[in-house]
Amino acid sequence: MSAWLDTFDDSGDATVRGFLTIFDPTAPTTSFRVYTVSGSVVDGTGYRKLTIAHVAGAGSFVEGMEYRFSFAQRGPVGEVPSSRTITSGTGLTGGGDLSANRSIAIDKATDANVRAAASNKVLTADLIASASDVVTLTETGGSIAVDWSTFIHGTVTIDQNSTLASPTNGQPGTWRTIMIQGNNGTLRTLAFGSNFNGELPALANITNVQRYLLMIYCVSSTDFLCSAKDAN
Repeated sequence: MSAWLDTFDDSGDATVRGFLTIFDPTAPTTSFRVYTVSGSVVDGTGYRKLTIAHVAGAGSFVEGMEYRFSFAQRGPVGEVPSSRTITSGTGLTGGGDLSANRSIAIDKATDANVRAAASNKVLTADLIASASDVVTLTETGGSIAVDWSTFIHGTVTIDQNSTLASPTNGQPGTWRTIMIQGNNGTLRTLAFGSNFNGELPALANITNVQRYLLMIYCVSSTDFLCSAKDAN
């Protein structure tokens, strides 16, 4: 028996080495005790000493009866080396070494990320609508700046004859729309920057009631096509 008893501290940890059960074989569910075994097995010279703590039990033990006992050894307690790390991949944030709990989260795109086609960002369904919200563009000194990365659908009100400047940050193969109108009933004209090519619309009667929807296609960073739809 000694060799078997000496294995009671071979696994688990200092708190729980395993579970010792003592029971009446004729009534194992109504007369039993369950204990945790902790610490090391001590050689008492001819017997063994165990440190135990009561977990559960039922019934009473009676002198002179035969009882049985069994020991369920706890498995090895795993340890994760803190030198190991979790590295977040593309579209994820978080991670770190395993000296503490770590979390991984998606690196969710913002509306600005969608408009700018930012790399390594996760696109969620709600952004399909919110990134397409209309953005107000500005006309300064007769020039309308078009930064492709800041809007998908834009609107602008002009107060003088204006030029739609050559777009910056163009993304080939994509579209932008701009609703353009005047600030009053005076007829305004719209010219186009040098990077607009092909057949361009002739717009010379833009007012506060005569508006146009411009549809712009990016061929390359220096080549843009534009058409206009009467949106009166």
